[in-house]
Amino acid sequence: MILENKRKRVQKVRICPTCPDCTQGSEEKPVQKPESSQPQPAIAHPAAQESQKLSEHLSKVLEEESDYLENKENQKVEEEEIENSKDTVEDFETMGRSRSGILAEKAGPSKNGDLNSKDTVENMEEDGIKTKSRRSKRTEMAPKEQEKEDPTVSAQNSRIKSTSGGPRVKKAKMVPQLTCCSEVADLQFNTSNRKCLADQDCRIKAMEPYMVEKKIQGSIEINYCVECFSKATDLDKKKWKRMINVNEKIEKVLSCQECGMLWHEQCSFYYDDPEEFICRSCDSDAYQTVLTDKTRTRDSDFMERTLNEFLDSKLGGDPQKKPQKISVRIVRAQSDVDTIDLAPGMFSNEFLKKYKDKVQRSVRTIFVFQRQKGIEQLFFIIFTSEYPNHGDGPSWFVLDYLDSVQHFQPHSFKTEVYNEIVLTYFDWMRRTEFLNGYIWVDPPQPGDDYLLNIHPPQQKYPGPERLQNWYSNVLAKGRTRGLVREFRDFGAEKKLRKFKKPTDLPFFHASLWTNLMTLYSDDMEEKRIPKSKFWTLMAPEFKGHVKDNIFIELTEPRDSEKTQEDSRTRISQDCLSDGSEFLYTLQEHDFEFGDSRRALYASVGVVRMIES
Repeated sequence: MILENKRKRVQKVRICPTCPDCTQGSEEKPVQKPESSQPQPAIAHPAAQESQKLSEHLSKVLEEESDYLENKENQKVEEEEIENSKDTVEDFETMGRSRSGILAEKAGPSKNGDLNSKDTVENMEEDGIKTKSRRSKRTEMAPKEQEKEDPTVSAQNSRIKSTSGGPRVKKAKMVPQLTCCSEVADLQFNTSNRKCLADQDCRIKAMEPYMVEKKIQGSIEINYCVECFSKATDLDKKKWKRMINVNEKIEKVLSCQECGMLWHEQCSFYYDDPEEFICRSCDSDAYQTVLTDKTRTRDSDFMERTLNEFLDSKLGGDPQKKPQKISVRIVRAQSDVDTIDLAPGMFSNEFLKKYKDKVQRSVRTIFVFQRQKGIEQLFFIIFTSEYPNHGDGPSWFVLDYLDSVQHFQPHSFKTEVYNEIVLTYFDWMRRTEFLNGYIWVDPPQPGDDYLLNIHPPQQKYPGPERLQNWYSNVLAKGRTRGLVREFRDFGAEKKLRKFKKPTDLPFFHASLWTNLMTLYSDDMEEKRIPKSKFWTLMAPEFKGHVKDNIFIELTEPRDSEKTQEDSRTRISQDCLSDGSEFLYTLQEHDFEFGDSRRALYASVGVVRMIES
């Protein structure tokens, strides 16, 4: 039996237009000279003959001049038509090539590609998530820049009569061009997995159909995959509607109120009212894309300094290879929990006796950025819970969430930097005399997002065994460097600690054993099973989690290494101290990390949240 919220606490290491017919119907029929219906009589008198010759000569000259002026006018009309045609062809074929090229570059491989054993934290050479960017619809634009119809159709159909009576092509209006980048205007946002209500391990992947109640379309809580829905017998299926798991939202295009230039919202680094948008070209001072010193703390300074020194040493101190700076920001929030709310009902008194009325808990969120293109790029994040004097015993730290996106540079040092981030956190915890740690290793399914919304399509997800090995390698490095004294899996810990009763098991907020004990206890009470059967019923869970629980003992610090937490008060927003709330906030604001352009925009959005 698995709890509904088990997965919520996963440890993630995680036109081409054609040319308008410009000349059709534009040629004038030549003016025909009237011919006399009767022949002219012969004139015998010489003076009369001379007068007749002069008259014929003048008529000929006048006719030639009339033909010359008419031909000149027709030629002028044709030249204007050709020139307008060139404008239309050159402009719109260029745009067509751009659109076609972009779509070709952005189209990803089939979503039915291999999705087994993925790796989020390190560059594991296994299978990768297969997703693709999608383009649809026209984006929202300022009314003065909108076009009601296709520009090439407008060029073909919008003709006016010239003064000579011939048709003339009206020059096509240009589609507004974006200032910020070469991408098309109608950029669609991406989507990740939905969870199927019938089975907590069942997923509705991007572009796949699913069923949802008609009256509450799109609700996350009541989605069924098509297969599970077809098997359900307790649903009124007339009240359900078939949907496709796709994000239909289109990225906005903003028009600068000063210069009128158009920007993708996520190229602009503008987060406020679109009607008041002033672009960076017109007001560069209004845009903050890096962290300030006001959010620095003692623990963030320690981690930041250690990580930059490590990376510099890996590059041999070569100034030409010096990487962009790593920045760390840490927020903390006190989040005590009532013991009665955590404890399994059948054993409430036992847990109250050991842990008293409240379980003291603080949450630490670690954001790791790298300066790229003058912008802070978020590439790694950890959510931890810390329990001082837990149950009148030692202090514990728990890695609740861990996630990454592959935007760190140089890419070849990505894995080592990830390892160093975790070890630097361990180093800080032992210096503040938190010597006991716990990790539940439970990787996400491919396509799931837990902290950072939308991962790069090439990023890989690990299977359980590979993720366990990753943590073991990190801890082995820590032991070699004198930071970690020992680490054990659940099987070894159970033998060492001799777990005999529920209060012996790890007791942390929304953690594996806390949830499982509550689930079994509630089920036993409902079925009136005696308490004495509890341990026997839990036995299969002990066998099933031998390898995915890791217990850590850190090395005691020397006196010179001991330190204290920053005394400054850091009141964190809920979205920065709760993993589920953080992910929801990113999704709500369309902050994505799937490509560099959007990842930078999302990162600055997180910077704004930290510094607000």
